[in-house]
Amino acid sequence: MKLLYKTTLFFALVFSAVSVFGQQTNVGTGIELYQKGDFQGAATKLKNDESVVGMYYLALSYDKLNQGKDAGETFEKVFKKTYPTVIEELENRLNVENKDAKDSFAEFLRKQKLRIQIGAVSADKAVSLKAKMSKQADWIAKAVTMVGLFELLKTTETLYAFDEVETQPKILKKPIARYTDAARQNNVAGKVKMLVVFAADGTVKTVVPIESLPHGLTEQAIEAVKKIEFEPALKNGKTVSVVIIYEYRFSIY
Repeated sequence: MKLLYKTTLFFALVFSAVSVFGQQTNVGTGIELYQKGDFQGAATKLKNDESVVGMYYLALSYDKLNQGKDAGETFEKVFKKTYPTVIEELENRLNVENKDAKDSFAEFLRKQKLRIQIGAVSADKAVSLKAKMSKQADWIAKAVTMVGLFELLKTTETLYAFDEVETQPKILKKPIARYTDAARQNNVAGKVKMLVVFAADGTVKTVVPIESLPHGLTEQAIEAVKKIEFEPALKNGKTVSVVIIYEYRFSIY
């Protein structure tokens, strides 16, 4: 199973990564060895490092050495360490009660870019190398979330948070998400939480699940939110694209 079909594995993000994550010299040395093609030397240098970047390049080194099991396990560790931080900071930035946000959403994405890239690649590699998480539905769902955030980084238009616009998107029609037979048979209830881009042209362009439900409910919520009709948000009198955390709740009747 591949999550990323066409992507660059970001091997060149070396010294910016060291800077962003505040790593020590030994990590930089390990990365330099990796860049020079000394994958065994890099693995030896990075083997006991617990930092995100150190483990990431250790996983890349194992992969180059065709040590699939070690690579998969290490990519999994990187993803599981990266994911909670990215999601926590994302939800905090988009929290409607957060009135003291210092960064624009565009600046927030810029600062999170490296973490999202590393997280998405690590998720993809862990799954493709059949690490333990590849057999766990909850972690597969989280991997899909991170890859969705990676895709969001490719957006060329400026994205705004709720606190940066004059008027919020006005929902005109909200389709009902279908409760599946499988979910009913398994007594599944709860919410699907999604990051949604309500675009300036009046369409829903991006939907990234943040909290999922099994038995097709996440897919039903995504399909429903894509059909929402709305009037776009306004900023300086012009329509703009806004990123909002949106929920669909499912109850057993």
